[in-house]
Amino acid sequence: MLSRFANKRVLLLQGPLGPFFKRFAKDLERNGATVTKVNFCGGDNFFFKGKNVIKYRDTLYNWPCSLKKIIQERKITTIALLGDCRPYHIRAKSVAADMGIEFYSFEEGYLRPNFVTLEKDGVNGHSLMSKNPEFYISQNMTAKQDIRPVGRSFWIGTLYTTLYYVSTALSRWRYPHYVHHRTTSVFHHAMCWVRGYFRKLYFAATEKKYMKELTTKWSHRYFLFPLQVHNDYQFHHAKYEKIEDCIEEVFHSFSTDAPRDNMLVVKHHPADRPYRDYTKLIRYLSARYQMQDRVLYVHDLHLPTLLQHARGTVLMNSTVGISSIHHQTSVKVLGSSIYNIPGLTHQGTMKEFWTNPGEPDMILYNHFRGWMEHNNQFNGNFYKRLTNTQNATGVIWHR
Repeated sequence: MLSRFANKRVLLLQGPLGPFFKRFAKDLERNGATVTKVNFCGGDNFFFKGKNVIKYRDTLYNWPCSLKKIIQERKITTIALLGDCRPYHIRAKSVAADMGIEFYSFEEGYLRPNFVTLEKDGVNGHSLMSKNPEFYISQNMTAKQDIRPVGRSFWIGTLYTTLYYVSTALSRWRYPHYVHHRTTSVFHHAMCWVRGYFRKLYFAATEKKYMKELTTKWSHRYFLFPLQVHNDYQFHHAKYEKIEDCIEEVFHSFSTDAPRDNMLVVKHHPADRPYRDYTKLIRYLSARYQMQDRVLYVHDLHLPTLLQHARGTVLMNSTVGISSIHHQTSVKVLGSSIYNIPGLTHQGTMKEFWTNPGEPDMILYNHFRGWMEHNNQFNGNFYKRLTNTQNATGVIWHR
């Protein structure tokens, strides 16, 4: 992969919170690229310093014109960034297309937890991955057997996030026009994560009893409904403005069309634990659709076990869908996703899914996963480096 950037002039925009892009720049330079970095706020500047850094302090409105000037002056051939739906990145992608500049986007791994994603031209709903099952069969690529586990990276990611937001807050006066894609209030995030910590303890203690019932009495008689993070950029690729709209549609359909002896298990997203709780909404919708005895709302039950015992999984476009297929559990996608392919996911209506979810084609899945592992999934992590990789990022860059 890195050899593609040899002799290229690469412009890095915003990357993962932490030093990953500083390390990525070193990997690029070792492979013959010339790297320029744009910093938009104090958090960017805290983790990436150097002579080839441009500190952008102008408005979002003026960003496209400024970017064109940077591209022309620095003779940029390639732009790389994390997440193609951030305010500055949406505009950068448009400028890149107009000027014929290569555009690469990182994202959290489509295959969790031991991969990062890097795709040309866009990720998630903007990905150009084929939706033709015959393409993956014809490529005849199977999953790699030498994938190295990253291990736990939560706490180091938390440290980088804290340093980023504190640095952004302390230097706000230096970047007065900066527009972040989420709130940058240190106090807000701190209070939320304290709340999230106590919620985790509470749910860990109160939800133990549910797993035994779900793996015995209700085994293969419940549908799993994993929720998105409330401010996920996946909403850019879905028909829903917010997750509450998706929840209501699923509840309405399940109440009228699902077998009466089946249950709906709603699973909260772990990253959203500090910020949202849908207990009141789920209680209200359960009563409204007269299904109080058929809905279970959980937070911290072991996801792979839930998938193994589920009759099917319904979701907007979470990567949990790939995990569900991996466990041979049928998936109904309500949004737009890279894996919503005939043979991998249920292609009928939601009503048909409740009554006959079917099974994923595991031969197709193995080729689909294999193609990704050889093309846009890279063994590694944004926050914790793999050892003995002989590069700065600690990511195993293939091809």
